[in-house]
Amino acid sequence: GKDAQLADLRQQLERNLASSAAESDARLKAEMELVGAVTARNNLVSEVADLRAQLDAALARRSA
Repeated sequence: GKDAQLADLRQQLERNLASSAAESDARLKAEMELVGAVTARNNLVSEVADLRAQLDAALARRSA
């Protein structure tokens, strides 16, 4: 009776803990991927701004 209930509850707790750990790992992975994506986007925005400035300078020289 009670020993079986206790063993069942212990197994449920272990499953819940494992599931919670897996969810936490997945959430951390997603957050890390988001940080990487934001960093890549910021780098691209900066590169586009630099290229735009170079293009504007080249066009200004050409029309001068």
